[in-house]
Amino acid sequence: MEKFVAQPKQNPDFGGCCFFAVLLSTIAESLKQGVFENLVKNVVSFYTGYIQVHKMGYQQEQILDNSFEDKSTIKDAIKSSMNIRVLAPRLEGFALASSEALTKGCLIIGVDPALENDITGLKARLVTGTYLNNRDTGVMIAEGLAKRLNISLQDTVVLIGQGYHGATAAGKYPVKGLLRFGSPQLNDKLLYMPLPVAQEFFSAQQFITSYVLSLHSDNDLNQTAKQVSKQIGDQYEVMTWEELLPDIKQHIQTDSNNMKVVQGVLYLLIFFGIFSTQINPAAIIMISLITSLPAPVK
Repeated sequence: MEKFVAQPKQNPDFGGCCFFAVLLSTIAESLKQGVFENLVKNVVSFYTGYIQVHKMGYQQEQILDNSFEDKSTIKDAIKSSMNIRVLAPRLEGFALASSEALTKGCLIIGVDPALENDITGLKARLVTGTYLNNRDTGVMIAEGLAKRLNISLQDTVVLIGQGYHGATAAGKYPVKGLLRFGSPQLNDKLLYMPLPVAQEFFSAQQFITSYVLSLHSDNDLNQTAKQVSKQIGDQYEVMTWEELLPDIKQHIQTDSNNMKVVQGVLYLLIFFGIFSTQINPAAIIMISLITSLPAPVK
């Protein structure tokens, strides 16, 4: 049997086969990890952040009555986790936006402009005009919404809606900037204003609907969420981006499983490649002859 098995010196391609197999496998795994990590960062920086803190029940019923008071004690408890990099408050609500002759629905987001930019890079989405600060009384609106309302910079947008505990919300605001989002759905309905202006508009002074958190390391995402939840108590819900965007998580898991199948096929090809380099042609012929013999008649 020894004469059928090739010696290592008779198979110079054996080492090359192993080398390129490992190289291809490593490149495929690195590419997969890089693509998924970049996807997560883009999703997180687009709007949700890594973690959000709401009043218990807000995710199921996203109304202003499920907002909570913005307290320094809550923020300090959240920041006690060493992995929290930035904490940004938001107040979100729906309203009708009107120009002279047109009315469209929009999502109003009251933010601290500096903190929001630190988490989502909002300032980079500004295509024209000036970025807000906390002392501004104007608004920034998405480019698609501006086109639907047929308004531009320095025009006035009229907002009408329902505020906290059923209060009437109405106001007129100058347009200070236009934003562009990659998602057509968001580009057609978002309107940003400074948090104090949004709180006054919705008659929700000192109230917010969420804290958006950015992390130093997303490797400890779930552990950090558990730490924050323990620190602030069961009156609040702490949700990771995976819980906020389950469709994105499912997409990543599906693609990851598909990549594992591809790697499995690659390793199978590697195995047969190594096997073929270790067997002499004479052995292959002999095995073929033996398997082609008819079975003995009993």
